[in-house]
Amino acid sequence: MADWLLLAGYLAVVVGAVRVESRAADARVREVRERLLTRAALDAVAEPDADERLGPVALALLTGGSHRAVEAGTVFLVAHGTLALRPQQDTGSWARSPSPLLRPEGPAPENPTEVETGILEAVGATGAPAGSLYPYVLRFMDLDAITRRLADEGCLNPAVPAAARPRHPWGWAAAALSVPLAVAMVVTGSGWGPVLSTLLLGLLTWFASGFGTAVTLPATTGKGEVVIRQARERHERLEPTWERLHPGGVIQRPPYAPDEVGLAVVLFGDKAFRAADPHLMEEMRTKPDAGQMYPDGPGE
Repeated sequence: MADWLLLAGYLAVVVGAVRVESRAADARVREVRERLLTRAALDAVAEPDADERLGPVALALLTGGSHRAVEAGTVFLVAHGTLALRPQQDTGSWARSPSPLLRPEGPAPENPTEVETGILEAVGATGAPAGSLYPYVLRFMDLDAITRRLADEGCLNPAVPAAARPRHPWGWAAAALSVPLAVAMVVTGSGWGPVLSTLLLGLLTWFASGFGTAVTLPATTGKGEVVIRQARERHERLEPTWERLHPGGVIQRPPYAPDEVGLAVVLFGDKAFRAADPHLMEEMRTKPDAGQMYPDGPGE
């Protein structure tokens, strides 16, 4: 009985030591994060034409990630007449089951972006459900080069290595205590259960005391936010503004031209998507029917 009481007391020591070290590690992480964010704020300067130089795909990655890029590319291709939502069955209605498909409708635009090319390859000749388009598009495009370019230009935060846990003695001292405690248990005739449990607990404490703690930063840097603000100010006329006509009725002004709709979604997100093509937005946000992905396989 005494050996299990010793183990319980040792467990209490370990818990106390780990809590002390966790607080010290959290303080270290906050210090590193604040230092990195302060440095980023001081560097938050962008040349006047940075948004135009980066292009729409890079801006989409800054404003909403790869999902935003795919949605903007899709709405542009539909507005351009390259793709269209069509029912799978010729019923003449937009039945919820089966979901309508994005199908080729017209010629591709000149000089398509990486994302638009990926969308067209994913849709292929047979079409694809809008709700399952995103994961398949990722198979046909590689955005790593653009992401690296944004990180190199200081617009995206690179991955931050784990901040080293401060080497306070509490955790390691508690781990080292397991050895003499286990020896004392053996000398006093304790069973192997408490002895091995004590050594295992000490070993785990030893390893836990050496782990680092991840430093989380916003994906977009201060410079990236400047570029986004720059682009939105340059194209502020694309931001949806609502003019109330009567209770319950609204109209969007100005209407989007086909070449503007993709950039509007890039910069102003859901409200621009909803203003441009609410039905496409609904379909892209709706999971396809169970068992339905691509009728003949993606892009076949």
